[in-house]
Amino acid sequence: MITYFSMAGFLSVKDRAEVYFVPRPHTRITNTRFEDNFIQTSQYKLMKAVILFGINASGKTNFLAGLQHLISIINHGLNLGAVDDSRRSLINFDCNQVSFEIGLYDDRQDRDYVYKVTYNTERILGEELSLGGQVIYSFSNGQLHVADIKEIKDREAIMRLFSGNSTELYLIKLHDYVGDYIRDFRELAAAVRVNIKDVVPLLGRDNIRIINGKQKSFWEEQKDGVIKVFQMLDPTITSVGFEKWRTDMYEVVIYRGNRKYHFGMESKGLQKICHLMDSLLRNMVEGGVLAVDELDSSISTISLLELFNGLINTPQNKGQFLITSHNPFLMNQNIFHPQQLYVVNKKKDLSTEVYSFDDFDLRNDKNKLYEDYLKGRFGGIGE
Repeated sequence: MITYFSMAGFLSVKDRAEVYFVPRPHTRITNTRFEDNFIQTSQYKLMKAVILFGINASGKTNFLAGLQHLISIINHGLNLGAVDDSRRSLINFDCNQVSFEIGLYDDRQDRDYVYKVTYNTERILGEELSLGGQVIYSFSNGQLHVADIKEIKDREAIMRLFSGNSTELYLIKLHDYVGDYIRDFRELAAAVRVNIKDVVPLLGRDNIRIINGKQKSFWEEQKDGVIKVFQMLDPTITSVGFEKWRTDMYEVVIYRGNRKYHFGMESKGLQKICHLMDSLLRNMVEGGVLAVDELDSSISTISLLELFNGLINTPQNKGQFLITSHNPFLMNQNIFHPQQLYVVNKKKDLSTEVYSFDDFDLRNDKNKLYEDYLKGRFGGIGE
């Protein structure tokens, strides 16, 4: 689970931009209409959804791209020694370095990790991994420091060996030396999935949805949930089925009564949800994090509200969702706490800033957030 994510110097995000998945201290959540919007753990009340609003080219997708990039380098490394022009172009034009921070919480083991990294096109400038406030290792000014804890053997030798300039993350270099900490942290990061590519323009009338045997078993286990999601978009759907396509591959079909329908003839919204279904349900059942760019494209406002009211903001949901949206009707304090709603704004210098609706005095605006947003009170609609 994510507690917070921040970035600076990446694509259009020049100055630090951050999103929190935990409410501010002393925020009352229990016994309010927002209680089901949060996952209660021993340490945190974790938001089940955070929504980013902004006009086209404001930087919403870039923010998700930053999260995707950070998760990728945590899982696979950075290797600055092989940086090409396309990767150099990820650095903001007005910056010479990139910084990321992420907090990941393991609710099963009650472990709270924070990871920070700063780098330029040539080397790692700084890096740190901490657990519960205890720094496991840190690197800055060419010096590596490793915590003096019993699980870490040969600490002094490790620091001598790895101090100096580095073109690769210490998260990767120290994987075999720093006990189980890095492994556990990377397992948490692997549960964060980012879906930026919009499949809708790629879908045609000849499109069919193919899944493998493992996915089929999961869909069958969650069949009631699959049907429920489809019915949020089209209440005439009564069932879902699977037809063998080739070895260990199956076509997903839907039923309206006794009639079978292939997805190639369905609406773009249904096709989109069908392609997202596996990630959507796994996230809810297994407790991961799913970021989706413009979930609302090709999906009606009524269906979108139902997805949040009847699926995401429910006690059964164990996962978190980070969503970008153009739909102002989601700016609803009867559905979301203001701290779950963020504005992504493009400034005059073409950089992106991100801030919460809760930064504004909303006491008298319960039912007209979207009206004031469209009037420009909260920014995010261009300057």
